[in-house]
Amino acid sequence: MALRHQTKLLICCLLGAASTLLALELKNGPDGTAMVLDERASGSSAVAIAITEEAGQVEWPIGELAPGLYEAVTHLHLHLPAAFDHGRLRLTITLANDVGEESLELLHTQFNSDPARYTPLHLPLEVLRAGRQRLRLSWSIAPLPSYMKERPAMPIEAPTTADAGLGLGTNRKRADAADELADMIMADEAVGLDTITYPAILLDTIVIETLTTTLGITRVWPAKLHVYPGEANPVDVTVRNYSEEAHQVVVALALHCGLDEVIDGGRQSLEIAAGENAEVHFEWPGGEREFGYEARATLLRDEEPLHQASEYFSVGSPIWKTAIQGNGFLTWYGREDKFAPHVEANRRKYINVEEAFSWQPSSWDDLTPEGDDWWAGQNNYHNSRSGLENWLDLSHRHGIKMITYLFATASGPSGAETARRLPDTITHQELGLVSEFHDVEDLRLYALTHETPSLWRFQYGVWHSFSFNRGYLRTIELAMTEVIASAREFGWDGMRFDSPPSWGAMSAAQVHEEFADLGVAELMERLVPEYVEQREGNWDASAISVRNIRYARHRMREELGKDFAVSNNLGRDVEGSPFYQDCASDGGQIQHEGIRHSRSWKAYEAICLQQSELARSHGGYHCVCSLDEVDEAGRAYAAIYTFAGGSHPYGEWGYQWDRPLPGPYSRFMTRYGELCWSLDLTPASPAEAGFSVSAPAPLSWESYVRRRTLPDGRKQVVLHLITPPPTDEIVASEPVRLHPWQSGIRVTGAHTMAPAVWLLSAEPHPRAQRLEAEPDENGMTVTISQHHLWSILVWHEAND
Repeated sequence: MALRHQTKLLICCLLGAASTLLALELKNGPDGTAMVLDERASGSSAVAIAITEEAGQVEWPIGELAPGLYEAVTHLHLHLPAAFDHGRLRLTITLANDVGEESLELLHTQFNSDPARYTPLHLPLEVLRAGRQRLRLSWSIAPLPSYMKERPAMPIEAPTTADAGLGLGTNRKRADAADELADMIMADEAVGLDTITYPAILLDTIVIETLTTTLGITRVWPAKLHVYPGEANPVDVTVRNYSEEAHQVVVALALHCGLDEVIDGGRQSLEIAAGENAEVHFEWPGGEREFGYEARATLLRDEEPLHQASEYFSVGSPIWKTAIQGNGFLTWYGREDKFAPHVEANRRKYINVEEAFSWQPSSWDDLTPEGDDWWAGQNNYHNSRSGLENWLDLSHRHGIKMITYLFATASGPSGAETARRLPDTITHQELGLVSEFHDVEDLRLYALTHETPSLWRFQYGVWHSFSFNRGYLRTIELAMTEVIASAREFGWDGMRFDSPPSWGAMSAAQVHEEFADLGVAELMERLVPEYVEQREGNWDASAISVRNIRYARHRMREELGKDFAVSNNLGRDVEGSPFYQDCASDGGQIQHEGIRHSRSWKAYEAICLQQSELARSHGGYHCVCSLDEVDEAGRAYAAIYTFAGGSHPYGEWGYQWDRPLPGPYSRFMTRYGELCWSLDLTPASPAEAGFSVSAPAPLSWESYVRRRTLPDGRKQVVLHLITPPPTDEIVASEPVRLHPWQSGIRVTGAHTMAPAVWLLSAEPHPRAQRLEAEPDENGMTVTISQHHLWSILVWHEAND
């Protein structure tokens, strides 16, 4: 069915302060488009693109652009029936010419669902050679994930045209409906919006802003995504000359941190030939100021700024302070060539620490494998030395830290040999050893089935493991010796106890006897002074567990340095356990894996707020595993509740960041994470902080008020404003769309002197904007002109 109509598309090219509006009449518009009358559109009309197939595209020629840097802003509206499954719609806007193309992927979570508003969507564009541009809009309907109940994208009982069904997914199209729809779309005149009852995308205008057609900065590149305090992080800046003559310019670098702090990074002169690229290198020596930095480069000619560009990185120790964490490869033998694009993708997604999960021959006692390749004792992953070394080397070049995994089992043939050599370190029960899936026959055939590729499918494929008795300090000593040797061999930056080194009660006499045998009696007087005097009866579970974590941390920090990071998969602390406190102390990380099974946003939010604050109160950091089941709207709220709650992400968040979100949250947190993660931020009630919020629609904020005193003595209050999700279900049982964006939100602080106030948001791109506070009868008030889903208001109280 050919759906054809004369369409009208508005192109606005902004050259400096001037604006030229071009109205292009496309006499034979793309198939499937129609002009509609719409008072909400800028010219009271828009182009409707019919979404009547599960995949398709439309394309328009939009004129010629000179070489240079541009930003295209398209104004779109989702004109979809209420029952349409918004979460399954995938859109892509592409600007293309004969040289290349730039694309912007879109999901419904990036659109303002206000029925009266079009959404501006920004697409950067570089044109290397003059030529005619084409605008392409393509779409598809994604399948539902396996954990969601199957349903059509639009139910069979869908809105109709002339009482005939025309839908998507499992709907059947009737010929009479198609004919009548074709007649309507092919009408000679624009049709009323109320006649468009089929799913459609409405395109108002595309505005192309000229950023520069002479000289521009195409890349600012700090060498590393994360550095430790005092570690150098040189910055390269690439400049392109789009003109036909050579130019002499200056590149100035400034490092921005906090909200209003600026560090001079230097200036360099540069001569650049016509049509060429040139690069300048800045040796930034590093600094002690922690959290996020913006490396901002400014291009000047005759001291007049021509163009600016930026990139973000973070500074901090331990890595958990600014962690956005991935969990990497599981098995890589024969796929070593995948590491380079994998690490590059991590850099693009601002993942600054990654764990190698269960990579080793035995997860507690063999982290220094021999030979060129091996099989992991846990889950039979096939891995290689060359791959592991390459993964760590590539990651470290980008400043991405690498963490090893530790689980308290003797696994696979290597672990079985440890159990044979050191039987006293293995847990026992009345009828023998405590083990999992132990099969002697499978282990006997292990070498044959694992070393012969043709027999790999005969591997039993289970986790052969013996549990270590963590009541003995020599068991902890065994693991720490192996971790230290592995870190020295491969370069690990930290480790995670997937099975934390907790245990039950042990005989006090036996504990002291072991201290003497290991020669650590004096050390233990320093590490566990509150327990070490007890020599009779039993050391209880807390004493043994605290002893274990303090000894482990001591050995790693003493032998691998103060920056070596330690994490514990510990879940929730509801009783104030000393072990939880010790795991969090001294910059430790508490991981909450169980949250991955959450089904309720209220429960997820409560865990992030309560547990992250508990970890922070003991000097540590909190992280949550990514959700096992989540829909498109839920991906946005997983990020918002995690970050606003003061926690850090772990796991398949790399996959999450690969998909479009309402804003680039990981990029935003790299720069402004201090306002969520700094340990000196303490929670306060609205009454204690003296704040109130007035909004036209519901907002969550009362649980998200924090305050601190800055080094210069100023008082700072941080408020998070969150639009609640459309349903408490993390995976909605019915199709949902997010609440509309808000404007006119008023925040009032009970103060008499004018504060300094910033509004920060990641949506649709990271930004920090100064707001002016006005006095009223309740104090000082600021008005927020636009709020999407998550905004942060930072309020610096004036010194009385």
